[in-house]
Amino acid sequence: QRRLAHALDPKTTLGPMPRSPAPACCCAPQARDLVRNNPHAAKAVSVLVNNLVGAGITARAATGDDALDRLINQTWERFQDRCDADGQMDFAGLQTLPPFSQDGRAMVESGEVLVRRLPRRSTSRLEVPLQLQVLEIDLLDSARTQSLFDGGRIIQGVELDGEGGRRAYWLLPDHPGELLLPGRGWGASTAFPAAGFAHLYEKLRPGQLRGVPWLAPVIRKLRDLDDYEEAELVRKKIEASRHRYPCSAPARARMGSRPRWSMPTASGSRASSPA
Repeated sequence: QRRLAHALDPKTTLGPMPRSPAPACCCAPQARDLVRNNPHAAKAVSVLVNNLVGAGITARAATGDDALDRLINQTWERFQDRCDADGQMDFAGLQTLPPFSQDGRAMVESGEVLVRRLPRRSTSRLEVPLQLQVLEIDLLDSARTQSLFDGGRIIQGVELDGEGGRRAYWLLPDHPGELLLPGRGWGASTAFPAAGFAHLYEKLRPGQLRGVPWLAPVIRKLRDLDDYEEAELVRKKIEASRHRYPCSAPARARMGSRPRWSMPTASGSRASSPA
């Protein structure tokens, strides 16, 4: 009955018969909240990410030419040491933040993540003039959906050309959850060429443009499990707080046969304990 009532509610699309296509990102905040506050969800994400990424993906050249392989490997080592656009981690760190991964964890929690390729100038003193920036998917303007005059369209922040190819990503200047400085308002999203991004997500059906959190199928069950455990704890606390106190004979005589305490039973009646 609860699932049917949820399905017939026009304000929601999480039931078995959704009335309107909800963006996949609607589940992301709920999945993140579960990971923060539910130990079962946190453990599941930890295991998934460790198995998905491990200690990080490594690359080795295999051209068949030993001299060329050494040159490529040396260049790769120098690149991964300074590939983080934020200047905090190396290439392995972008994949792995012990014991979780930055992009892998975002894939599991939010269902998707953006990795931006940033070409650098020759004056940047980088051995390889390229850096990577991992962006949380919240920066993608999910509210932007419209048709374009040239036959293209924008769906949840992903701009497509007339043939359905990805042309641009519409990104917000600030994270929606950040506190803005006084006097600074929310800025409009801006289009960035899709060629400069890698959009990581698990594609489950043809034409799918956005990812779905991996915890989406169990969000309701985990919520119910939380409610059940909380109700059990409260029940045990109430049972532990009941005490019996000895009464003198005159006091018992004054009380007569009136019940000293009572509690509801499963059938709805009240079971009492006489004095």
